[in-house]
Amino acid sequence: MYKFLFFDHMLLESIKACRHEFFPAKKHRLNPLLKPEYPHEHSTIQLYGSVIRSPDSGLYKMWYSAYGKRTSTLCLATSEDGIEWAKPSLDVVSGTNIVIADTDGHQVHGPSIIEDQDDPREDRRYKLIMWPLKQGRGPKGSAIWAYHSADGVHWVQSNAGLPLMREYSDCHLGLCRDPKTKLYHATLRRKTGRRIWLSTSENFIDWSEPELIFEPDLNDPLGLEFYGMQIAPYGPFTLGLLNRYFTDPDERSGRKMKGHLDIALAFSRGFSCWKMVERKQAFISNGGQGVWDGGMTMPATAPVFNNGEVQYFYSGSVLTHGEVNPESKRCIGMASVAIDRWSGLSAGAEVGEIVTKIFKLHGEGLSVNARIASGGLLQVGLADEFWQDLPEFSPSDCLPLSGDCLKTEVRWKNAPDWSSVLRKHIRIKIAIQNATLFALSLPNGREARTEADFLEFTGTGLDTPDGSVPERILD
Repeated sequence: MYKFLFFDHMLLESIKACRHEFFPAKKHRLNPLLKPEYPHEHSTIQLYGSVIRSPDSGLYKMWYSAYGKRTSTLCLATSEDGIEWAKPSLDVVSGTNIVIADTDGHQVHGPSIIEDQDDPREDRRYKLIMWPLKQGRGPKGSAIWAYHSADGVHWVQSNAGLPLMREYSDCHLGLCRDPKTKLYHATLRRKTGRRIWLSTSENFIDWSEPELIFEPDLNDPLGLEFYGMQIAPYGPFTLGLLNRYFTDPDERSGRKMKGHLDIALAFSRGFSCWKMVERKQAFISNGGQGVWDGGMTMPATAPVFNNGEVQYFYSGSVLTHGEVNPESKRCIGMASVAIDRWSGLSAGAEVGEIVTKIFKLHGEGLSVNARIASGGLLQVGLADEFWQDLPEFSPSDCLPLSGDCLKTEVRWKNAPDWSSVLRKHIRIKIAIQNATLFALSLPNGREARTEADFLEFTGTGLDTPDGSVPERILD
């Protein structure tokens, strides 16, 4: 499957009477979903941690950091639906849901967990990296450490108890494994300030020298710093949840310990070149003064994809960074968007036009993800390289589309034969009015196993069903 997504305009040739629109995640009405309630949690549970939903059982597992008085531990919660959560009694610390205790220099800080289904070793199904406070700030110096587990409950230090990297990374580390290359990628901070660095590994033990991949630029407000970023592969993209730290301009300290944090949505075609989808608006915003997430929001390692919904779990605090109130609780909530509806192209009362760059079709079928207002219009057609409508595939021949179309197949009046347009340079041409187009999907001779299993056209016409680039161009 191939998709057109509209994080940017790279695959668009022309846009008329349309605007690029960003859609923040919608917070769940029952937030916060988890609150600190046990002595080892004191007043703070935080998603310096991860949420994973089993593709087999559908069970949600959440690993979160709990901060007591001068202690921090990693805890586990489970849920059938992602809304109502249980904190099971486990045997690591009897009678609690702790899975890594504050013992032996393992004070938890900044952990990220992945379920590694590509590793055949059962005892390493779950992998974790973190920057333990005692080890990180002890005589050994700053370091990132690794752990592995068969069940997500009983954890063992990896790499023979030696650190992975001698790095100072006082933040929530990011971690993922690329399903295509099988490489592990970790995001971190260094002593050079609050910016995002990337390190890569083939085996989870030997990591590359970190490279700087994302930092504020002249389009960002003065005083903005990048606190950390969580990354997750999605088709040819990597989606980033960027924790933006807006420092207090009145603070004179060089360390900049006062300010508020929100979550922005970022993307990359790969892992190195990053852009924010929208700078002026947060993806998961602060809730306002006095609200449980009014001062800070911090994201889990990766979103959960579930039946057409993308769920983002995050922790929030009424306090801003640097504020202290031992009785003020940090809690965990969730926000969500419908699949592929992070951004789109919208038109109002004036009829707009969208024309894509050229590509080659290798299979029939075209679906739209769109929202069309009552009385609105979305007509989809195919055109040749020179923008001429293809017979029987023109926008005016498109059967009516209406309402909320999450994945609706496009049909034309006379059910034209797709063979006439296969393996030719074509474009998609769209007429749009009082509607938003979020995505276009084309099977293109390639079966998709999941919603995240898709490719992106090159925009040059050099397209094959498997995404490889042909050795030579055939006329």
